[in-house]
Amino acid sequence: LNASSTCGCTVPIWPEKHILPGNSDVIIVKFDAKNKEGAQKKEVTIFANTFPNKNIITIKGKVEKPN
Repeated sequence: LNASSTCGCTVPIWPEKHILPGNSDVIIVKFDAKNKEGAQKKEVTIFANTFPNKNIITIKGKVEKPN
């Protein structure tokens, strides 16, 4: 299992142990909103020994200025 993103502000963290068939686990994605404002759309690509072996997930959100 491996995961990557298109920018340094979005960092995926995947499980260290293998995920066996029929089991599941969590991939954590951290987003650094520093110097970001407004609508955000980030993609994370997950590579695994599955079919298809590459899946893309999209994370959307809105960053607002603090009051």
